[in-house]
Amino acid sequence: LTQKGINQQFDLLKELKDSKVTRPSESMQKINIAGRTGGYGIQAAPGTTLSAEAQEELGLALQRLNQSTGPFMKSQDTLSLNPKAGLDALIDQFRPLKNKYGNGIILNYDDLPGFIKNAIESGDEETVKTYQDNVELFTRSGD
Repeated sequence: LTQKGINQQFDLLKELKDSKVTRPSESMQKINIAGRTGGYGIQAAPGTTLSAEAQEELGLALQRLNQSTGPFMKSQDTLSLNPKAGLDALIDQFRPLKNKYGNGIILNYDDLPGFIKNAIESGDEETVKTYQDNVELFTRSGD
């Protein structure tokens, strides 16, 4: 403690206990980072800065996609690879963001996970149909 602190009878433990400074939890930090960087093709539109609320919602959507028991992660299981289910899960998480933030958050075809893009480009019937039914949701890097 400094002399000033001693003179004022500064109590470090009391100050720490009473402190109103809050720090985000580790999981909230991960959500906020994911919200800034995007993932799986879901991201801020180029040249767009998302609000803190939009970043948090995007981060939460990505966290839901990352849940090991969720449909998106299950769709990538090497024994039962299911690109249609993966694309469905991505669209399910993206659509509410699109509805709320319009063109501020995009689903970039070029940044889709490889197993989904490969299925579309190699003509997997179910995945192509899902893509075509929702093609208006996608943008491409060149667009």
